[in-house]
Amino acid sequence: MAQTDVQLHKVARALVQRIYVNPSVVANCNHTQIRAAVGEIDSGMNATGNQIVTAGFGTTPLKTAMFQRMQTVAPNITAQQAAIALALWALEEAGLL
Repeated sequence: MAQTDVQLHKVARALVQRIYVNPSVVANCNHTQIRAAVGEIDSGMNATGNQIVTAGFGTTPLKTAMFQRMQTVAPNITAQQAAIALALWALEEAGLL
């Protein structure tokens, strides 16, 4: 089931706190972009196999497809930030965040 807007905002906020709390880190995405990237995770994780193939990702590894989708809304997101976002999304999905 898709996460609510409140849940997605919670994941985005946790990601921002995790990656930008260090004063030496330069922000490369704004909160709106990060929230949109988390939304891409949510919609991607709720997609069926047929939807994934129709979207052109039939032969692409899921992690690569998710990262590419996230980059469409947050062009400067790094692979590490995307991985953290996915982990936080999964924690929220399980009710642990």
